Amino acid sequence: MRYCFFLFSVFLSGAVALPAQTTIGLVAYYTLDSIYRDVTGNTANTGTPAGGPYFTCGAERDALFLDGQDDEVVILSGPVNDEFDDEDVTVSLYIKPAGGDGTQYVLSKRSPSCFGGNEFYIRYVPSSRTVNAVLLETPDKSVFLSHQLKNTACWQHIAVVREGGRARLYINGERVQLLTTANRLDIFNDGNLTIGNSDCKTATEKPFRGLVDELRVYNRALDDKEIRELYFAPDQIQSETAVINVFLGESVDIELTNTCATSFTWTPADGVSDPTIADPAITPKEKGEILYTVALADTITSCVARDSILIDVIDPDDLDCNAIFLPNAFTPNGDGLNETYGISNPYSVQELLSFDIIDRWGNKVFSTTDPFERWDGFYRGKAVNSGVMRYQLNFICEGEEQVLTGNVSILR
Repeated sequence: MRYCFFLFSVFLSGAVALPAQTTIGLVAYYTLDSIYRDVTGNTANTGTPAGGPYFTCGAERDALFLDGQDDEVVILSGPVNDEFDDEDVTVSLYIKPAGGDGTQYVLSKRSPSCFGGNEFYIRYVPSSRTVNAVLLETPDKSVFLSHQLKNTACWQHIAVVREGGRARLYINGERVQLLTTANRLDIFNDGNLTIGNSDCKTATEKPFRGLVDELRVYNRALDDKEIRELYFAPDQIQSETAVINVFLGESVDIELTNTCATSFTWTPADGVSDPTIADPAITPKEKGEILYTVALADTITSCVARDSILIDVIDPDDLDCNAIFLPNAFTPNGDGLNETYGISNPYSVQELLSFDIIDRWGNKVFSTTDPFERWDGFYRGKAVNSGVMRYQLNFICEGEEQVLTGNVSILR
């Protein structure tokens, strides 16, 4: 038997339902899919390139490559520039650094006079793999957010949120820093929003070298959930769970999220159908937990992304077919937790004759002979009401037919 598994992601394949990415308060969105245009439709926000930036494979579709010398994109006098003032704002974008030195400007909104006040910028330091974001009204009224990247991803999703006197920094969907100020900082200035450079650089500051993708600016503070939904995990293994359980001798079909990689290396190679492709079938050769890791490289940067999946290989001979477990309740209320009901350890079932869930009127609201199939809390297309129902399992264990019954509470 072969199992295919999938994960959320946009970061992903069409077989997976993607989380909604909010458009509420979205004032500018640069997909950078071979265009410099704001795809919300405001043509005044169109970017103007300088130097020789070009488009190549991105976190999603295309991305913008900047050479770290004179490449930049400037939004000249567009209304998006007015969002950098004393009101709430959220900035979200992906970067994929490509080396270089100094402290590199990823995004900046600074006055061309460089007077040292009312500034916003995001920078990257290749030598320490550090991201920092600055909101500055005056030298003594500022917020400096900083985080050293220790993950194994090449694409990094960065989000900066200013909400009142609080500033938050997110990396790959996770909040990594929160700082507060006594008063709301005013960062408004007469400069233009610039991708990949700044008008005000010191001797150690440089333009950004690498890729930029999916730049969004909101006129409000997004919350943690909304930021997570903007991260679609490129270059990762798709999986709904942290651990994949299989029987010894079974295979797992691997799929990756969106990737620009041209080279793949799976380790350990034993049991991997082809350790040099993106989507091999893995057939573990021994029981126990085995961690499989893939290294993804491309020809755009020297960065090598890595991700892993833990496969727990079960020997059927080790299972007790008399020890079958079912929960006594589940909550199909749409919150994404405990939404379905079924056998907790289906691998213990040697042969399932029937698994029925029966309401108080004797109706079978769910019936299956597949120990892995689960009930979603619906009957004839409608959600059942909260209450208690009875389950009954008829199964073969060591050649004998057995019956297991009990109750399950549906909580909505």
